[in-house]
Amino acid sequence: MSGPAPGGGAEVLELGGPSRARRGPSWSRRTWTVLGVVTALLLAGAWLVEDRWRGSSEAALERCRSEAAEQVAAAERSLASMADYLRPGLLTVPAQARDSLYVAMSEAAVDDLPRVQTALDTCRAVDPSWVHPDLQRRRDDYVDHLARRVDLLEGVVADGRSYYRDDPELEAERERLFGTG
Repeated sequence: MSGPAPGGGAEVLELGGPSRARRGPSWSRRTWTVLGVVTALLLAGAWLVEDRWRGSSEAALERCRSEAAEQVAAAERSLASMADYLRPGLLTVPAQARDSLYVAMSEAAVDDLPRVQTALDTCRAVDPSWVHPDLQRRRDDYVDHLARRVDLLEGVVADGRSYYRDDPELEAERERLFGTG
């Protein structure tokens, strides 16, 4: 005759895997639903904030581009106008007597330099977020171009002769950034 199992009680068989006590707390369907809704709301809020942030950066960058294009075009018109005015003198006056004509070109650049410098400062103040590298690249392109323009104007202010040195790369860059002017 066989008796009860050693230990005095009946043997219990567990079906269906480990018990809840060993598995940890169970998440109900309602908990998962609430977690999903909260996550969706957080993502939607982050998307809206990012969209507004990008829109704000794009608007500031457009103001930068617009002011830069306007000031670069105004400086080019001013200096080209002075060059047209001086051209007959440069063609008829001997090279050793042209210094006063180059001074006139320098004086024309003096008026343009602060306007282009202001446009450069405006563009430098635009600070797109690191999550918008395309806007950062555009801002950097504008700043680099305007810095080169400021250098060119400073060179003309220092010596009017420097206006007559061509820089086709700078012109091509202006056309790429701002269109033809």
